Amino acid sequence: MIKDNPERILVNGNSYWILRELGRGGSSVVYSALDSKRCLWAIKCVELSRAERHLMAGFANEIAMLRSLGDTDRVIRLHDWYVHK
Repeated sequence: MIKDNPERILVNGNSYWILRELGRGGSSVVYSALDSKRCLWAIKCVELSRAERHLMAGFANEIAMLRSLGDTDRVIRLHDWYVHK
């Protein structure tokens, strides 16, 4: 994910325009955003630059779990993810 200006986030070549902040945690912020087709998404941005190894592993596990659940109506669906190093 690359935040190239205050209103746009680029993830794997897809642009998302930030509408507003939905929530904030210890190391992440969730935004409401629109894509180029005007579909509404929740974007979770995680700050890993100062994260300890076990926190990074926790986020990797979260991605793996959401990917394994696939398309179910009981949990949020993971659309895409990106790690910026």
